[in-house]
Amino acid sequence: MALGGGVLLFNSLYTLLPASQQKLNSNFFTYLCFFAGVVFTFILTLAIQSCTPRALHTCDPIGTVAQHSKPHTHSIKYGTLPNNHQQVTDRNDYFLIGIQTAIAICIHKFPEGLIMFVSNQSSSELGLSVAAAIIIHNFIEGFLIALPLYYATDSRLSAFGYASFLGGMSQPLGAILGLCVIRNVEAAEEQLLFGMIFGVVSGMMCLIAIQVLYLRNEQ
Repeated sequence: MALGGGVLLFNSLYTLLPASQQKLNSNFFTYLCFFAGVVFTFILTLAIQSCTPRALHTCDPIGTVAQHSKPHTHSIKYGTLPNNHQQVTDRNDYFLIGIQTAIAICIHKFPEGLIMFVSNQSSSELGLSVAAAIIIHNFIEGFLIALPLYYATDSRLSAFGYASFLGGMSQPLGAILGLCVIRNVEAAEEQLLFGMIFGVVSGMMCLIAIQVLYLRNEQ
């Protein structure tokens, strides 16, 4: 997880942010866009936590397994009986955690699709660099979605299907948005638009790397 966060953070600060400065030709507007992305992502994270608190506060599949794998029994006069209801509840909990995590990550991944499309339109080298960083980042996010779903369903195929669909459907939507935005934009305005998008998304990706990856890895 720390590896994915480090790659994402490095790409944001040393690839997207300089590209934004080059397009805008202004440090003030570059950092204004950067911190606008930071503030927007922070507000978005708070909204996600309020709507799906378990997705971000209890999505520690390994720790959760350790907590819920303890045997639960009911005492009766002649001995003890296993509590099978607890096992069913645990599976439902894992499924809920996986779905909520997928929703939270899907929202965060939307601007990644946008920046992949825009960066590739600006420069093939820049687009390849951004795509490589996001691929590593997506590997970690897919793991976070799939693991609790695997414990819930006992099926690798089902966990893979849920993680692939829920975790991957937002990036193409972001790319489609980028196509719609730049379709009718003039060349001069296109450079300004690219610079603003690079700056905003750089701030968003930096905060995502710190909040979602580094802080969770520390936990």
